[in-house]
Amino acid sequence: MLNMVQPNTAGRHVGWHPQEALSDLNEMRHRGKRRSLTVIVAVLKLLAMPAVALVLAKLLGLPPLAAGVIVLLAAMPTGANAYIFAVQYQRLVNPMSGAVALRTLLAAVTLPVVAG
Repeated sequence: MLNMVQPNTAGRHVGWHPQEALSDLNEMRHRGKRRSLTVIVAVLKLLAMPAVALVLAKLLGLPPLAAGVIVLLAAMPTGANAYIFAVQYQRLVNPMSGAVALRTLLAAVTLPVVAG
């Protein structure tokens, strides 16, 4: 009997799988939008969250040391938990790994700005 499913070089099977074909097409179509959204979210996370933390610390009347610690913690990059969940559920693994790496690299620039 003829097998309609053939393995490709990446180890995935290719053949007539309409759901996979639609998923791949959708991913290719939205890849550029997702990259720009990743950059926007990374910048917001690394700059807007510390600003909000600073405002809240001032409103709550926290001592300067406590306020500084809270602002620095808010400025830290996202941990690898999001990537671990992406791998666990096999959803958006590559974009998530890129997002975690981008946030970590941007934090090298934003943390000194926030701390200074």
